[in-house]
Amino acid sequence: MLRRARPGDLPGVVGVFWECWTGTYTGALRSRMDLERARTLWTGFLADPEAAPVIATGDDGEVLGVVRFAVEEDGGGYVGSLYIRPVAHGRGLGRTLLTRALDELAAAGARRARLWVFAVNATARAFYDRLGWRPSGRTRLREEFGEPELELTVDLGSTMSPVLREGTPEEVGLAADRLAAVDDVVSAGLGSTPSDLYAGAVLLVAKDGVVVTHRAFGHAQTHDGTTRLDPPRPMTVDTVFDLASVTKVMATTAAVMRLVDEGRLDLDAPVRSWVPSFTGGAKDAVTPRHLLTHTAGLPEWQPVYLHAAGWEEAIAYVAGLDLGYPVGEERHYSDPGFMLLGEIVRVASGQRLDAYVPRAVHEPLGLTRTRYRPAPGDGPFAATSLGDAYERSMVETGSPYPVLDGTVADFAGWRDHTLVGEVNDGNAAHAFGGVAGHAGLFAPASDVATFGQLLLDGGGDGGVRLASPEVLAEFTRDAFHRGQGLGFGTARLAAVDGPSAGGLGHGGFTGTELAVDRERGTVVVLLTNRVHPGLPYAEIGPVWTSLLRTVAAAVDGRDL
Repeated sequence: MLRRARPGDLPGVVGVFWECWTGTYTGALRSRMDLERARTLWTGFLADPEAAPVIATGDDGEVLGVVRFAVEEDGGGYVGSLYIRPVAHGRGLGRTLLTRALDELAAAGARRARLWVFAVNATARAFYDRLGWRPSGRTRLREEFGEPELELTVDLGSTMSPVLREGTPEEVGLAADRLAAVDDVVSAGLGSTPSDLYAGAVLLVAKDGVVVTHRAFGHAQTHDGTTRLDPPRPMTVDTVFDLASVTKVMATTAAVMRLVDEGRLDLDAPVRSWVPSFTGGAKDAVTPRHLLTHTAGLPEWQPVYLHAAGWEEAIAYVAGLDLGYPVGEERHYSDPGFMLLGEIVRVASGQRLDAYVPRAVHEPLGLTRTRYRPAPGDGPFAATSLGDAYERSMVETGSPYPVLDGTVADFAGWRDHTLVGEVNDGNAAHAFGGVAGHAGLFAPASDVATFGQLLLDGGGDGGVRLASPEVLAEFTRDAFHRGQGLGFGTARLAAVDGPSAGGLGHGGFTGTELAVDRERGTVVVLLTNRVHPGLPYAEIGPVWTSLLRTVAAAVDGRDL
């Protein structure tokens, strides 16, 4: 939870500061600070309620982090302090607090922010560098500390990423009236009755790196359980969505690309090189390339949580599954295959998936609000389903996939509350603790669009790069089967008239869609809450197809 600090928070804030200071600095710099001086400093910082620092607290109210910031006399933003309790490192709290500070500074009119960091603090300097802060060239040496400091700055001119900017349709040769038809397409699926497709949606369309429409529709949440909210919670363009299987490309596939690009992962080595228990018979021939293309012969889905709790148990169970199809011949879309890819990333990188992916992929790409296991303060969130009703039905009926072993009675953790900021997928939630190779990622539309734009740009340019153009080309062309690349779908625009390179992207069970049209230079993101408030779940395919056709027609300058 994020909130403004109050005077009563002084002990917790001082505790965070003191743990960070004493754990980071030694020698003269360490000796120039003591607890009494720390209390005096932070007492002053907490004195003004309107300018008080923002703190992050845990479920028990413990202060886990603090950021201090203000608008200066010249209108610029200043970040004075950012500290995260060491036991909370790795949760993304530093990024979350810094984002909150920059958002508030931008809202107050600041277009640039600055901060000072001790030159000896290499960890902090690397952290800020990953988030786009750059040295201004200014240094200072304060007598009170006796150590040189470097000034870092960052632009706050846009909430978009470094590879996207806000603009108008006319800037990129689009007729605004033609593009306006996309609003009608999305609105057609909107509503709160069982016959409607979704209660709310966020649409983002970009052309040639310019965001030409970014709109929210309807409501992010209409029910809590079976009780209708009065009033419903509105959808906003900043709403964060459970991306479901879009995780497969925005996290797992992207991480594999990084590792391949760095020469740390061979797509054609046997999977057992990273997962030794995945062995025996035809399994010995399975490679990461097969997993990425859903041709490894693994089953489409199984309720792993009936048999495992925790990453190690879950991977052991998945690795022990029998193959149901010939290796390399038939495409059978498989969640278990991407669960194994998550383990391959973990072993190849030497880090947990939720540590490596943010550091190596999301932070360098400017995806500042994309994360696993988001905290309450990371929202607002689009609500998803009423618990595990759908998966419970899958286990009970064996439809659409036969369950190899186990019954509903074998699991005691079925959820029956409305999921908000909590991963919808049962295997990701129950078996993998919220972080898995096939699902678990949360993000707003702007971050999803940034990822799409990087695909459009050949992997990125300048200091923002997903992978080399050569690696990206390998991952985004058909492999084994038409329409299936390495992780990416390559036929997202199959139903669109006119020129098309096939279209890259992926969709997610919760109602999330991404498509990149390389021929037209467009990125289309549609995020909906189609599984809210509960069963039955609508099929948004017709709206998605109509949306892609409408965007293409607008770019082509033709009528539908």
